[in-house]
Amino acid sequence: MGTDVQRNERTVEVILTENELILFDRLEVIRKTIGKYGESNFYVSFSGGKDSTVLHYLIDEALPNNTIPRVYINTGIEYNDILKFVREMNNADERIEIVNSNVHIPSRLKNKS
Repeated sequence: MGTDVQRNERTVEVILTENELILFDRLEVIRKTIGKYGESNFYVSFSGGKDSTVLHYLIDEALPNNTIPRVYINTGIEYNDILKFVREMNNADERIEIVNSNVHIPSRLKNKS
C-alpha cells in the first residue's frame, strides 16, 4: 500500500508540474501578444463568467499594473448573481466598465420571430 501512495503522490506532483508549465506558457503568450501590439490596443470582453474572470486575473498575473479595460455589456437579460458580481468587480477595479445596452434585448429578440 505504501508504494501505491507514493506512486499516486508522484502522479499528482507530475500533473501539478505540467499545469504550472501550461500556466507559464499562457502567461508568456499574453505578455508577448500584448507587448507586440501595445496595451492601448486591447479590450477584454468581460461577461462576469468564469472564463472572462480567469482571463482578467491571467492578464494581471502576466502584466501587473496594466490598464487594459474590461468591458461588460449589460443587455438586461443577465442573471442577477452575475450582475451583482460584475458590479462588485467594478467597484473594486476601475478597469471594469459597465456599458448599458440601449436596446431592450428581450423585446428585440421577440420581435424577430
